[in-house]
Amino acid sequence: MIAVKLSVQQLIEALSGLSEKEKIRVREALNKDFEIADTELEELLNRKRDFQAGRISSRPWAEIRRNYDRV
Repeated sequence: MIAVKLSVQQLIEALSGLSEKEKIRVREALNKDFEIADTELEELLNRKRDFQAGRISSRPWAEIRRNYDRV
């Protein structure tokens, strides 16, 4: 595997130069990274219902990011 560090803007520019077929291949590869199981989807929907009902609260993105940066 090759690792390349690009900014989001650089990545967008690189992708804009691809052919339609290449863009489709990139989209398919990215979509595989975001597939979720039925149990995960159900958990997300439960959390959404709990949030809307006031049983749980939201947190600022900066706080969440700090937690992930520690991992």
